[in-house]
Amino acid sequence: MDSSRTGVGAASTGRKEIAMNARRALIVAATLGMLAVLAGAFGAHGLAAHVDERALGWWKTASTYQLSHAIILTVLALSDRLARPMVKRAFALFVMGVCIFSGTLYAMTLGAPLWFGMLTPLGGLSLILGWACLAAEGYQRPDTDA
Repeated sequence: MDSSRTGVGAASTGRKEIAMNARRALIVAATLGMLAVLAGAFGAHGLAAHVDERALGWWKTASTYQLSHAIILTVLALSDRLARPMVKRAFALFVMGVCIFSGTLYAMTLGAPLWFGMLTPLGGLSLILGWACLAAEGYQRPDTDA
């Protein structure tokens, strides 16, 4: 039985882990993408009349970053490399990064305290580390061009 379909084969580290399989990964990626499109539409059509330009800029940045990372998450979910440790780390870091980075910007736009902005760079760092994990996967991958 394919372990990527069943979630079996997740590393056992003594702590409870949620196995990320291709099905779950695609659901997460597609949901983040769908929510990004909805957020972008809401920002353009429903929010613009209710917030100032600075807050609208936060919303646009949040939805742009969310959508762009939902695309890479979808690519990873559909790839045959999702089971690789560095790719799994990248996937998790992207999801965490989008939730923190975009989430804090959305929250501030909707009236959350501005100190939420101190958390936003943590989400950005998570996104950067996700890209670094993908680069590391590239370095580990054997060169098949011969």
